[in-house]
Parts: sequence; C-alpha cells; structure tokens
Amino acid sequence: MSTIQTASLEVNLLPVPTWRHLKMNGCSLDISFEQEPFFPSTGMLALEKEGVLQRIPDFSKQGREKAVGEGKPEIQALTSFVQKNCNLPPYQVGVKEGQELEDPLMMDYLLDGNSPTLIETLEVDMGPRSSATLIRSFRTSQNTGSFFHAGSTRVHVGKKANLTLLHMRFLDEGTTDLDELYVTLEEEATFTLVEIVMGSAQSYIDTHVAMQGHGSECTIGCINVVDKQGSADFNFHVEHQGAMTNSSLLVRGALMDNASKLFRGTIDFHKGCKGSKGSEDEYSVLLSPSVKNRSVPLILCAEEDVEGSHAVSSGRLDHNALFYLTSRGIDEKNAKRLLVEAQLYPILAMVSDEQILSEIQGQLSKRLDSYGK
Repeated sequence: MSTIQTASLEVNLLPVPTWRHLKMNGCSLDISFEQEPFFPSTGMLALEKEGVLQRIPDFSKQGREKAVGEGKPEIQALTSFVQKNCNLPPYQVGVKEGQELEDPLMMDYLLDGNSPTLIETLEVDMGPRSSATLIRSFRTSQNTGSFFHAGSTRVHVGKKANLTLLHMRFLDEGTTDLDELYVTLEEEATFTLVEIVMGSAQSYIDTHVAMQGHGSECTIGCINVVDKQGSADFNFHVEHQGAMTNSSLLVRGALMDNASKLFRGTIDFHKGCKGSKGSEDEYSVLLSPSVKNRSVPLILCAEEDVEGSHAVSSGRLDHNALFYLTSRGIDEKNAKRLLVEAQLYPILAMVSDEQILSEIQGQLSKRLDSYGK
C-alpha cells in the first residue's frame, strides 16, 4: 500500500537575483507524491543486460555530493530530495575512452496508474574521445490522473568527447515534473542538449552546464508547447570557465489556452575564459489571449575579451503569412500548424533520428489540433 509524502523545495533559482516583486528569482514548491517503487522499462533492462547501463551499488550521500561538483545551493535542494526519496535503482551510463556508439541509447519512463511516481537519478560518464547519443522519454499513459516525476542527472564529458542528449517530455494534466541536469565539459568536449516539453503538466526544468575545459562547446535547443492549464518553468545556466569556449541557447515555444511559461537564461563568463562566445535567443508564439509568458535573460561577465548576446521576444502568428497560406487553399487550422512548426524548425532539425522526429511532430500536431476543443 502506497503512502502520501510531502515536501517543500526551492528550485530554479537565478544565480543573481532580480527584483523580488517580479517573482522570477525562483520557485517555492509544496509537493505531495505517492511513495512506491517504480520498475525499469524493458528497454532499460535490455541496456542493463548489455552492460551499457549499470546500477550504482553504493549510492552514498558522500558520493553524490562529490558528483554535484561544488554543491551549488541553486541545485542542491532537488539533488537532496531525489537522493532521499529515489524509487528507481540509481543508474550510470559509461562510455569508455575512444568508444563510439553508433545507435542511440533509449531510456523510456512511463507514468501510469500502477506507477504514478518516478524519482530517479542518472550519471553519465563519457571517456576521452568517446561519442554517444542518449534519448530519454517521459510520458503519461492517460490524460487524467495525478503523476509525479523528480529527476537528477549528472553528466561528465571527457576530453574531445561528444555527447548528444535528447529529453522528450509528453506529460498531461495532473503531472508535476521536476528535473535538474548538471553537466561538466573538459577540454574540447562537445555537448548538445535537445529539450522537448509538450503537454499540460507543471514542469520545472533546471539545466546547468560548466564549460571547464579550453575549447569546449555547448549547444542547447529547447521546444516548449504548453496547453490547457499547464506551465513550463525553465532555468538555463551556462558557465564559461575555460578559454575559447562557445555556447548557444535557442528556445522556441507555443502557448495555448491558459498556459504559462517562465524562461530564465544565464550566460556566465568567468574570469579566465578569454576568447569565449555565448548567445541565447528565446521566442514564444502566443496562441491565446489568456496565456502568460515571462522571460529573464542574463549575461554575467567577469572577463573582458568575450562576446555575449541575448534576445527574447514573443508575439502572435503573422496575419499576413496566415492570409497567404489560406489564400493558397490551406485551411486555417493547418496554416496555423505550419506557421508554428516553422518557428520550431531550427530545433527540430537538431533531431537526427527520423523515428524520434516523427514522434515529436506527431505530438506537436496532436497538441495543435486539439487547441480550443
């Protein structure tokens, strides 16, 4: 028999606070969840059998604090919560030095009536000159119910290694989704993150990338399509620590019904990161007069010889473009869908797996087709 647990958390904290009356410095959450086991999917068990996915035998507090890096307060709260309440065996993905995995590694998590709660942790260790693609999907099996997910992921990308990480979140109303990702990059390491958030869940996504090594690169693309009463709360913090590092953060979204979104994006140039470049660009399409869209772009700079740029904007669909498409025989619903897809295309183009791309496009069509019903 499951028991209901409660907790209070501070998540998605800005590294440097802004005016308190704006209520965008972070989130204070009071959460409740059912405490019961969650069982790995058959795909994850297959990866475990192959030896690619391994359970962490000694999941001690000391080991986790070391993995966090510097114990940053803005990410420590959720880390501690996951460590204390984890209901899935902690896993590690290890790619050895020089190893190149051609096929993507798939990890699926399904929340349903039998498993309404998932609290999990994952560690990824990319050896020097290794390469891999990891795809993780989080779904709910039904449109109604109360579901809860909290995840903590630590990634280390070694010298000249390359990792592409794709997160897909297709979560419906009644779901609370908390997730944090902490990434460290060594010399000339390359990291690509594609974050897909679609649905009506209450999502809180916290991403930190520490570019420690000289010449390391980070590319982040994020799509958020939120409908009904859903909300998406993002906190991206990219730290340029090594010299000649490069980062790009591109966020595109569409808000429908009574949905809301809060974007926090920080490019952080540390002392010693000479020659580094960082950019962030965020845009949201507002498909309803009832949506709420807020953005906080930040650039922090402690070094002189760097380049940083940021831009945020939002707006409705272009009426001239909509008129053009409908005048060519395309009905209004499909014309709107095409215009939204055009805004999301730069990030969709980052998905190389055709089957995964088709699934994302299917989910997008499902959300847009149901808008207003």
